[in-house]
Amino acid sequence: MASPSPPDHKYPGIRIEGKRSTSPSSPGRRMTAARTFPPGALIATFTDPLVAIPAGPAAKHTCARCLSTAAAAAGTTLKACTGCRAVAYCGTACQRADWSGGGGGGAAHKAECRAFKRVRSKVQQDWLPTPVRALVQQLLRLDADADADAGGGGDAAREELGRLEGNVAGFRAGRVWKDLEMQALAGCTYAGWETSEENLRLAAELLCKIQTNSFDRSDPDVGQTGTFLDSTLAMVNHSCVPNAIVAFSGRKAFLRAEEEIKEGDEITISYIDYTKPKIFRQHGLELYHFECTCPRCKDDLDVYQVFQRSPLIPLNSFSFVPNTKKLRKTPIDSKVAQDPAFRAQIEKIYVACSPEARVAPEQRFANLCQQWQHCEPLVREQMWAVEPLANVFQQAISYFTEQGNFLHALAVECFVAIRSDPYKYAAPFKQWRLKGLLMIAKTITNTELPTGQAQGQAQVHPGVVAAFEKADLSSLYQAILLMTLKYGEQAHSDEWSILAEAKAMLEDIESLDQRKEASIILHEWADNPEHPLAQSFFRDRAVKPVEELAGFAIEIMKAEFGSGKALVRR
Repeated sequence: MASPSPPDHKYPGIRIEGKRSTSPSSPGRRMTAARTFPPGALIATFTDPLVAIPAGPAAKHTCARCLSTAAAAAGTTLKACTGCRAVAYCGTACQRADWSGGGGGGAAHKAECRAFKRVRSKVQQDWLPTPVRALVQQLLRLDADADADAGGGGDAAREELGRLEGNVAGFRAGRVWKDLEMQALAGCTYAGWETSEENLRLAAELLCKIQTNSFDRSDPDVGQTGTFLDSTLAMVNHSCVPNAIVAFSGRKAFLRAEEEIKEGDEITISYIDYTKPKIFRQHGLELYHFECTCPRCKDDLDVYQVFQRSPLIPLNSFSFVPNTKKLRKTPIDSKVAQDPAFRAQIEKIYVACSPEARVAPEQRFANLCQQWQHCEPLVREQMWAVEPLANVFQQAISYFTEQGNFLHALAVECFVAIRSDPYKYAAPFKQWRLKGLLMIAKTITNTELPTGQAQGQAQVHPGVVAAFEKADLSSLYQAILLMTLKYGEQAHSDEWSILAEAKAMLEDIESLDQRKEASIILHEWADNPEHPLAQSFFRDRAVKPVEELAGFAIEIMKAEFGSGKALVRR
């Protein structure tokens, strides 16, 4: 048996093994662990990307260098490049670094600035679609390599781009090839390249590599958009049951273990939303020109079946579903769930709901009613974590929040936190679960009990009002923040903006004199979840209120969006 490859000198926690794929069906290269990583451990940090850019129109609201949106969010005007007016910077240091391209794999703005001037002169706009801008940057890097060659330099850009797989034959045979050819023409034109057949072929091949290997670094919760491409990170393969995740902060990407990865194990991430039904996951993977054969796909497992196989269930003892024995006993009828006819029905429900379709604000209520009624078979079988029903809950939260009905939003948020998200994402430190908990904390601060005549007009379930009124909301709020801070780095990194937000929120509540005694107990629980007194306090003051509020969620959903009578006449 061949000996394992040595660790990557730049990233000592990983190895790149295998040879470049000769066809989409051949295994090709893979990333493996050079040592054992426990759940949540950092495997590698990637800081020198080939591409790290915001989405096209967002360029004016995002620092072109550090990719921070903090200045724009705080109301501070980013300073536009005086040459092209197409990109902006949060300060002089970022502007200088970006001008020279120092410390990063992308093209120097000194060259890109001229390209944006060409864009303005030809199409009277000052931004480019993300793939075209990424292509322009790589063409300019090749130009810089050519200049370096003339002075005795090297082929760094050509070599790094050459490492990437592009699946050109697959793209050429697909529906998007014409679009890629148009983007290649635009890229060559704006980069100042001749639009010769050879140059257009090279540009199209580069676009294939960009499309195949780039990561979407968008996160609307923190105002983050755009694309990230690193030639080493691109070696990590896909699985719909991944053992690792990738998170982004500025020009950095963090590769973290989601479950234990032993030395020699392949490291995998998911390129798509793996909670979708199989047929829609396959559609999402068409861009990559391979068919996934992971256990979720091979055996067509639903989210509950994958959850029951997860080694991460015991970690939920420190979560809002701490009874892991009860958690393991999923609420669904396995015979119904595995019935091929029922699975086909789920696919039809997904198509009917079209969860990814944009809906005009004035149509949201009607759309939610339609989706909830389409999902009636899933509701009947209590498949709360199965898509598209899980997405309907998220849409309902947004709807109630927009309507100012924070009590109903809170009830559904609590339901999702304990009845849906844990089964979709077994790791208690998963970003989605922590974001859901933090949403509960924020909703608590926005919620006031309706009184008198207002209560009759608020369309609020009386049971939710009663549960909210008797709950120790301050302790629940504080417990959520402590859990977010404990798990946040495992979910993302110490640079996750949500951590800073949670820390500030915690400092505010702990500054109150009347919270000192409860704070001591909750910190004891966070440090030692098995401490009897602290554990009992957490379950009484945090878990129980969440369960009580969650208990009204389905009744609320049926009354608000079902075909039956509403709670209060509209």
